[in-house]
Amino acid sequence: QGLNWFFDQWIYKGGHPELDVSWRWDEPTKSVQLTVKQTQKVDDLTPLFRFTSEVDFAVGGDIVRRTVVVSKDSETYSFPLAARPTRVVFDPRDIVLKTMNFPKSREELIDQLLNDQNVIARKQAADGLKSMAAEPVVKATLIRSARNDPFWAVRRAAVYALNNVVDDAVRQTAFDIARGDGVSAVRVPALEMLGKYPTDEVKRFLRERLTVEKSYHAASTALRVLAGMDGEAAVPDLIAAMRRTSAGESILRAACDALVGANRSEAIEPIQKLLSGAETPQRRVVLMGALASLKGGDAESIKILEAQMNHARAYVRKAAYEALAKVGNRDHVAILQAKRSQEYAPDVIKAVDEAIEKLNATTEREKQLQQEVELLRKKKKELEARVKELEARIAP
Repeated sequence: QGLNWFFDQWIYKGGHPELDVSWRWDEPTKSVQLTVKQTQKVDDLTPLFRFTSEVDFAVGGDIVRRTVVVSKDSETYSFPLAARPTRVVFDPRDIVLKTMNFPKSREELIDQLLNDQNVIARKQAADGLKSMAAEPVVKATLIRSARNDPFWAVRRAAVYALNNVVDDAVRQTAFDIARGDGVSAVRVPALEMLGKYPTDEVKRFLRERLTVEKSYHAASTALRVLAGMDGEAAVPDLIAAMRRTSAGESILRAACDALVGANRSEAIEPIQKLLSGAETPQRRVVLMGALASLKGGDAESIKILEAQMNHARAYVRKAAYEALAKVGNRDHVAILQAKRSQEYAPDVIKAVDEAIEKLNATTEREKQLQQEVELLRKKKKELEARVKELEARIAP
């Protein structure tokens, strides 16, 4: 058979099907009327697509699977069935490359989430129930799915769907999942959800997770949530976490981001100590970024940054130049100019040039501010002289 149409639409043309799907039950004929519309803008680049798709109908505990061929901008298909289906799922195995809008009732989505055998269909149902999550029956369904669905991505989608519901049942679900789910990608949104419950119990739980959590991603999430919840009391936890190593330095990044976000200057000295020790290049980059963001422009910080400009790794030197651009002064322009001639990597040379430009701009701004201050002082003296003159005139 000729397949030119297939390669034309999927290889030589652009875009993908954008579908609006709907169905209704026709009682007189005992059939489902399924309507599929292609809504993408059709032009010289994007065609009307031709593709085959499966459609599942759940009838009396059984699944009736049918196949449709979609090729027009709007088509309606009729499927005789023994009874009204409890759910209709278009492309249940998610084979077709597409985007799809398929509005469904609360009852149909609940049935799909709890009973469909296809992972994608259950995940779509959890996403669809998010706007109804506060309704008791929907909340109970999402909690059940979050706890018990056999596939982690569906459990995670159910947790996200519950995110805007704040009550004891959801909080306990978040506790249990954050502690007991075997997949960190599910524990992470549960930990994020606990941020809505700033109680002492939650704070103790988050500190516990910091010590026992095996996933670096989940541990860094617990740290971020704790920092946002406990404010100044979480600073010692953040400073202690900076000493922990992790894949991609996710825990260090979380700690530094929280400290910088809260502008905790007491973190400057611990950062200086870490940079003065035997840290890995990757950790040095993160720490220097935090030091600069905290405006660590004291003599010790400057000395440490200058030392990093001699590091063997080019990306560490680049980070040092970028940090110095934030906290340095006009005295460092000459140092940077000397360093520029020693660099070879274009991105590092660019970082040096940008640092010099920033420091020069800062110097010019300082001069301008100094001139403005002198002008204000002059005007102040003139005003004082005029006031004295006026006072002398009106004196008895």
